[in-house]
Amino acid sequence: MKALIITSNRYPRSGAASNYIQYFASMLKLGGYDVTVAGVRNESVLCGNKRDDNDITVIDVIPQGNDFIKRVLNKCFYKMMLDRIIRYLNIGKEDLVIDYSYDYRIYETILKLRKKKNFLVACCPTEWFPKDKYEMDFEKYTYLNEVLRPKCDLIFPISDKIEEHFKEKGCVTFKLPIMCDSEEYSYIPKKKERYKIVLPANGKMKDALKEMLIAISEILSDDLEAFEFHITGVTREQIVEIIGDEIFNKISKSFVIHSWMKYEELVKLYQNMHYLFLAREDNQMTQSNFPSKIPECMCYGIVPIMSNVGDAPKYYLKNQVNSIVFDGCTVSSCKQAIYSALSVEWSKYKLLSESARRTAEKQFDYRQWSEKVSGMIMKVRGCKNEH
Repeated sequence: MKALIITSNRYPRSGAASNYIQYFASMLKLGGYDVTVAGVRNESVLCGNKRDDNDITVIDVIPQGNDFIKRVLNKCFYKMMLDRIIRYLNIGKEDLVIDYSYDYRIYETILKLRKKKNFLVACCPTEWFPKDKYEMDFEKYTYLNEVLRPKCDLIFPISDKIEEHFKEKGCVTFKLPIMCDSEEYSYIPKKKERYKIVLPANGKMKDALKEMLIAISEILSDDLEAFEFHITGVTREQIVEIIGDEIFNKISKSFVIHSWMKYEELVKLYQNMHYLFLAREDNQMTQSNFPSKIPECMCYGIVPIMSNVGDAPKYYLKNQVNSIVFDGCTVSSCKQAIYSALSVEWSKYKLLSESARRTAEKQFDYRQWSEKVSGMIMKVRGCKNEH
């Protein structure tokens, strides 16, 4: 059996989307599939190799791009490239093609080829953008979710919110959170020291960054030794714009900004952190999304401090068991949540950390999902063959 994952993302090791694909591919491989990822090869990681560290074949398709030449190449050759890849891999009726993209042309091409080759088509919707948050053509995004994705044989929504939409359309769904590989790095018990809190930020934050930074700065302004805070993905200028230069200079001793980090450097940072801070507004985007930071950080025994929003706290995070879950995302509620985390006795923290690690192993690791997903794919294939 063969599985082809098509994406316009860089792969592997290029952020949350890349990690999602990596663990999805590893899950399928464990289920007996020969897996290929067709996307944008990340040569800084692959270094010319045809396969990644998990023995997943990685091939290039014409990448998405903002410049005129790439757009023209995309329009003219993308469909042809996909057709060529599917023929080259000899994808047939026993095989699976998974679309992890927002490009309606990919879906149109795959669905058209399905008529000839009779393979299964699946997709993995992981976001649900409102119109004011979607940067590209919203009409095409709507066309994708209302017309094209519902034609897939199987849909892997990442949350209840997304699953509801496709179930209402009569689609076959299997809800799947973002996964992890808990065996990739061994769990190192935390050191008994001043608590360290990390916030992995990014350019398209769904998190309440302003409220979190103000809460952190106010606590550290009152007590510089209260904890040590680490943030990635944002610049000093962005932080100063929120909390002011004077306050930043005052707390900088305990406020560490990390510039771009290699994956190995990020792993080393996580291994030394105690808490992950994640405050979120309650809205369509945050209800639909599943934060990739949660499983990733829990692999390292990091205890999440998270707003009670979305599927993560609904199904996986248990307050005062493997996490600290709080309501709201105001400055006041953020401060209260941090104080709650800082007040945890070390003996209790060790239990929280160990429980967080077990959650990653037992509930997020791709190995826990492989048999279930393989069974669902076989069921869908059987129903399709009957008809």
